[in-house]
Amino acid sequence: MTKSVMICAAFLAAIASGAAAADPAPREPVWVTRPGPGDLERATPEAGRAAGGAASVGCEVARDGALVACAIRSEQPEGAGFGDAALSLVSKMRMQPNWSDGSPAAGAHLLLPFSFKPSPPLRQVRGRRGGTFAGAGPYYPERAYSKGISGEAAIDCLLSADGRLQDCNAAWEAPTGENFADAARVMAKAQAITATPRLVDNQPIADERVRVIVPFGAARH
Repeated sequence: MTKSVMICAAFLAAIASGAAAADPAPREPVWVTRPGPGDLERATPEAGRAAGGAASVGCEVARDGALVACAIRSEQPEGAGFGDAALSLVSKMRMQPNWSDGSPAAGAHLLLPFSFKPSPPLRQVRGRRGGTFAGAGPYYPERAYSKGISGEAAIDCLLSADGRLQDCNAAWEAPTGENFADAARVMAKAQAITATPRLVDNQPIADERVRVIVPFGAARH
């Protein structure tokens, strides 16, 4: 009999439950790759960011742990693009071919629910005076840099009409504990990063709350 497992995959979480009734305990997948918070942010439909949404995708586990034959099972609200967003995230997920208890997972059907929380509109990070972002430079956290750890952080800021990011708060960082969010806030205060404001009637909107994702991976200079 084909077994079904439900997995919750919101940001980095992945929890297995609901294995076949005869099983003594839920079987948990062992993930090799799974989407991070940045993947979830970039997949979120822009038109749906203010209210958020949810979707679930059903997949089959292949012999090598890949998720195949995936299809959208549900989407709330319908037609907002969250189903396609969830489907794109599943392409970044791969598990070991066995469950955590060592039993084979091939042929199992998974239901993967995704939750997209409300968040400010996403804007691409820019460098000083709106130029191309060239890396964190001297703002790269010292410990992460010395260990060769790369990552990214999202900050929510008021975006002025001239592109300055002000009154910034940390939204998330990955990996956690490496001070990437704090570094991003310092960069915004120093105007080492900027963003391009939204235009209405060809005029830039002032003081709109936005989110920018700051990557930390380029060499300092």
